[in-house]
Amino acid sequence: MSEYDTEPLQMSDVLVTARSLEEYIAMFDLDIDDLAGKCVLDCPGGSASAPAELAARGIESFAIDPLYGGDRHLLADRVAHEVERWADFARTHGERLDWQQSGTGEELYRARVHSAQQFLDDFNARPAHYIDATLPHLPFSDDAFDLAVSSHLLFTYAGMFDADFHVASLLELARVAKEVRAYPLVSIEGVEDAALLDTVTSELTDAGLEVERPASRYRRQVRATTYLRITRR
Repeated sequence: MSEYDTEPLQMSDVLVTARSLEEYIAMFDLDIDDLAGKCVLDCPGGSASAPAELAARGIESFAIDPLYGGDRHLLADRVAHEVERWADFARTHGERLDWQQSGTGEELYRARVHSAQQFLDDFNARPAHYIDATLPHLPFSDDAFDLAVSSHLLFTYAGMFDADFHVASLLELARVAKEVRAYPLVSIEGVEDAALLDTVTSELTDAGLEVERPASRYRRQVRATTYLRITRR
């Protein structure tokens, strides 16, 4: 048994997180200058401020999440609740976080609150850029985006979503975007599912895609040191 073994996850266990563009840059090893003139999809976007910050830099950005389909008047309450839920998770599962580079819990909490507010402001200012949809079915044409980024759903909740879901989701992202980057490659318990990664890599490769596993500069979760980069051959 792993020290991180838990009861089977439920859909309500999926955290809706508010991460910043700075975090995305480190997470996916992004170069902002390279994104000039391109279109970026964040899927699932949650309450991340990255799309808002990209838009502020003149970079076209969209986000997909079922969170966006609810009552708009209740969205702020839901986002605030999820920020508190994330804070509770950080307090009760501190062993899963890399505190050497993450800062203090209070610093992280303030950053989450700030990112959540940026998200809400942009959601209200650019509602057409926040779309209610879920993987593995996206309402976009082929090659609609230059880059799609996906964080903290695939592989994070490997106990909830099977290999077929992972493969279908990544194939769909690769359909709508010329390049896909997914992070992290370990579960929320900090465990890497080698069999899942092998299956996903094999299926994507068989579909004619190039799959790489570069190092990530992001350090929030222990053992989460790489991301998946998927491109066309």
